Amino acid sequence: ENSLDFTVTTRRGEADLELMEVAVLDGPHRSAPAEYRPYDLAQAVLSRVLKKSSAYGPRRERDRFLLLYPTHWAFAFSHSAMLCLICWLNRTGVNFSAVFYYQPLTAEEGVPYGLFPVPPEILGTFDPESVRENVVLNLDPQGWTADA
Repeated sequence: ENSLDFTVTTRRGEADLELMEVAVLDGPHRSAPAEYRPYDLAQAVLSRVLKKSSAYGPRRERDRFLLLYPTHWAFAFSHSAMLCLICWLNRTGVNFSAVFYYQPLTAEEGVPYGLFPVPPEILGTFDPESVRENVVLNLDPQGWTADA
């Protein structure tokens, strides 16, 4: 969609906030695999962010923010997936004033992360190619137990 979801108030005045669900799958959420390649997930999310960015056109006087969020445990970003996305967003640039990721911990709490823009020292010498073949296993917080 090309409509902005919310208006938020910042120190610089009112800004637009667009939301984007992190869900890269065909079919219902319950069919999402518990494992993924962080490089591939970050590439898929980047593609959707760039498409959304280009739909809005160049930045304007009023800030425009993008907030990414998973609605299913299988799509929670690993550290390596987040670093890949940070790297690519900051190399490519987008038509948003800032891009954030919100990782829910419970229904009431979560952790926000800034993805774009970030200072270069956040990435250091990270190279997305170094994690291209990595695999992440996300555990269903409601459906697993540790058996001894």
